[in-house]
Amino acid sequence: MMDLISYCSVKHSIFPRSSSATVTGVSIDTAGFNECLVVLSSGTTAATGTLDVTIEGSKDDTAWAAIAGAAFVQVTPSNDEAVYVAKLNLGTNDANRYLRAVGTAATAASVYGVSFILGGKREPWGGDAAGAAFQLGLL
Repeated sequence: MMDLISYCSVKHSIFPRSSSATVTGVSIDTAGFNECLVVLSSGTTAATGTLDVTIEGSKDDTAWAAIAGAAFVQVTPSNDEAVYVAKLNLGTNDANRYLRAVGTAATAASVYGVSFILGGKREPWGGDAAGAAFQLGLL
């Protein structure tokens, strides 16, 4: 029998914080997993502030690039204090074995955090041409 704890792993890339600058999250090794939920927990965004969160990928945990289409909607005071969830299909594409979030708060501070929930355990890590897809939802 497989329970939830043996099926997934939860990792923080950007720990909850208040920021008015760019924050580059810690990298997450996705080896052994097929899919990932990216969770943006947005607190209060100041009256004139905006928050943009994108996901970057790396093959070697050194050279990073934005994953095409892997960005959340911009958070503003009119849509803050919400939880945004996106699904990232990892496949076996080792071009994005490592993931991290990058949050850019502009004009004023935003309170937020970004976590990754890795699921669909598989072994071992392999590489092929499968790409990653990003699907956004709001909870």
